[in-house]
Amino acid sequence: MVISMLVLGFLTLSFVLIGAASLGNELQVNLVLENKALSAAAATGCMEQAMDRLGRNAAYAGNESLTVASSTCMVRPVIVGSGIWTLETWAQSLNQYTRYRAVLTSRSPIFISSWTEVVGF
Repeated sequence: MVISMLVLGFLTLSFVLIGAASLGNELQVNLVLENKALSAAAATGCMEQAMDRLGRNAAYAGNESLTVASSTCMVRPVIVGSGIWTLETWAQSLNQYTRYRAVLTSRSPIFISSWTEVVGF
């Protein structure tokens, strides 16, 4: 009987520890996903502001830090060549980064040829 109680207690403790570890992993994954979403939203807002500024001013050069909904993001220098404008933005939330590159074939009105998330610049 004592051995049965010890085995049952050990199994119960094992299940509790496994459940706690699983819950901890789930919370960590949710935190990473939340921070990735925050950085993506900031980088998107930054890209939209950069496109607006470029559409209003042909001499817009980028290379600035912007505040979007209480997050800070960066616009890299605008790359211009042969009627094509390349905008790059990035934002960070904790350890999650989002970097976007958009290629425009028209500045006014804005025509986006491509918009992709990139690993690095």
